[in-house]
Amino acid sequence: MKQKKVAILLPWLKMGGTNKIALNFMRDLSQYCDVTLILSENSGELLPQLPANIHLIIDEMKEFRDMAAEDFKAFHLGFMFKDCVYYGKIKAGKDSVDNYKYIVDRHGYITDEVFDCAISYHGQSPERLLNLIGRIHAKKKVVWIHGEMSFPPKKMEQLKKYYKKVDHFFFVSNPTRESFARHYPFVKGKSTVYYNPINGQDILIKAKEPFTPPFSEKYTNLLTVGRLSQEKGQDMVPIITKKLLERGLPVRWYLIGDGDSRGKVETLIRENHVEEQVILLGTKTNPY
Repeated sequence: MKQKKVAILLPWLKMGGTNKIALNFMRDLSQYCDVTLILSENSGELLPQLPANIHLIIDEMKEFRDMAAEDFKAFHLGFMFKDCVYYGKIKAGKDSVDNYKYIVDRHGYITDEVFDCAISYHGQSPERLLNLIGRIHAKKKVVWIHGEMSFPPKKMEQLKKYYKKVDHFFFVSNPTRESFARHYPFVKGKSTVYYNPINGQDILIKAKEPFTPPFSEKYTNLLTVGRLSQEKGQDMVPIITKKLLERGLPVRWYLIGDGDSRGKVETLIRENHVEEQVILLGTKTNPY
């Protein structure tokens, strides 16, 4: 029997919960299907863990400045005008999903291969969504929603017409599906709740690996594991730590992970004078 062909779209394979779950999912799926992973960037600590039987395509789209330079060099008036409109909206603070679609439309199909199913595993990402819809040949197109939609109202509204082109939605929980439905009404029959596949045995094995703990028994040691980003809330840690110290509680709070909020967290650590108490451990390939 011929195997079904499935494409998975991800931005990269950097360390993070969603990407680790995606790797587990692909590993399991590859036992039954022909799986192709399409990355927008050839980077990530999890890349070495990609099974050999999963095909890999790196789809590094051109930077706008390079694309615009080529248009001006070739004196392509049509594209030159559209380049100016695109850039003008960015400078005017009017960048949008629709504006980014111009960049997507300037690129051809990622591959000529026709898939039975293509999945945007970062289903909340406008970039992955537009590439799924416009640059992949697939009989079914699916998005996987892993959390709350936290975009500004205007961006949320623009995304509606693109989500309407999706054949099926997967959600990691019922509350996630209900939250999504409040913003984007969809036919219930087009959605499935599928809990994240977790390899418990793998966690137990990694938890037994030797390591040198940075903790001191003189303190109450707290640990948070997760990507440093606004929705995760690590920016509250320095403030909470300061309040605990003011109450005479000897605490140290360790953060495993990295992300866009690192700079903000570092600033808050300095402002609250908790440099010795809040310790950023960065990314760990084995946090267990």
